[in-house]
Amino acid sequence: HIMKSEWLDEHAQALLRFFIEIESSPFVTCENGKKALLTYAVHVRRNWMDMMKGGGEVFNIALINDELLESVSREIQSKMTVELQRQVSRIALPLLHRC
Repeated sequence: HIMKSEWLDEHAQALLRFFIEIESSPFVTCENGKKALLTYAVHVRRNWMDMMKGGGEVFNIALINDELLESVSREIQSKMTVELQRQVSRIALPLLHRC
């Protein structure tokens, strides 16, 4: 689909390299790494596509922004921690009231 589009060759190649970088990232082996990479990819690709549609200059999507990826990972970990705490408190509260 990419090659059939009317994109500049450099944009098509950058998008292909982006997906290769995502799939081969060492981050995939980290805890929640796949989820972080998928979330990162969705947001970055959407932003990149919006910039292309706007007709302006676009960033090189093939270059993974490690700081942004780390930020996405921390946000996911934080949400999972909150959810785990919520689940534990639902289990623990009934146990505390058995006396």
